[in-house]
Amino acid sequence: MRYDEAVAVKNASKHLIGTTDQQGYQVTDIIIVPSDQDKRNDFLLCYIQNRDARFCLIDYLNDDLIVMGVDTTHLTTDGVLFYNVIQPELVCAG
Repeated sequence: MRYDEAVAVKNASKHLIGTTDQQGYQVTDIIIVPSDQDKRNDFLLCYIQNRDARFCLIDYLNDDLIVMGVDTTHLTTDGVLFYNVIQPELVCAG
């Protein structure tokens, strides 16, 4: 999706912050990331180091994007970022 669409999905998904998914991970942030796996990996490395999703997304604003709910709790303790992709059709339908 385009950046403006991703922002709308992110804004419509803010109610998920603080909820727990089926695996027991808590959504602590909603971020926009590139859909391309290689670009997403680069973005996530930047995000893990900087914890600033907006800064890390600058190079990808014209790319196809997705929205994720992330659990940053384990990022601090274990260096692992758990995430779930937020499906735009579920947000719009909800």
